[in-house]
Amino acid sequence: MSGIGIATDKGMTLNADAVVIASGLGALATDGGVVRPDPTTMWGLERKGNAIAVDTETFATSRPRVFAIGDACQYPGKLKLILSGFHEAAMMTQTVRRTVSQNA
Repeated sequence: MSGIGIATDKGMTLNADAVVIASGLGALATDGGVVRPDPTTMWGLERKGNAIAVDTETFATSRPRVFAIGDACQYPGKLKLILSGFHEAAMMTQTVRRTVSQNA
C-alpha cells in the first residue's frame, strides 16, 4: 500500500493517499496567475475560482473523503479571516470524526 498511515491513541490506523498542510503560502496570485503549480488542480476537485468548492456544513469537497478548509476553500459569503479558518477546522474535524467512527 502506498500513502500514509496515521495511528490514533486507541490503536486504530487511518490510511490516506495524502495529507496536505498549507500554512498560508498560497500557490496562486491574487490576479489569478499561477505562481507555482497547484497540485489540487490535478485531483479532479470542483473549483470556485482559484479555490476548492466545499459543502459548508461538512467542508467536504466534490470527491468522497476529501476535505478542504482555510484559504484552500471557497463558498458563498466566505471571509478570509483566521477566525473563519478555526471555525472551518472545527466543522471539518467533526465530519471526519463521524466518518471514521462509522467505518470503524
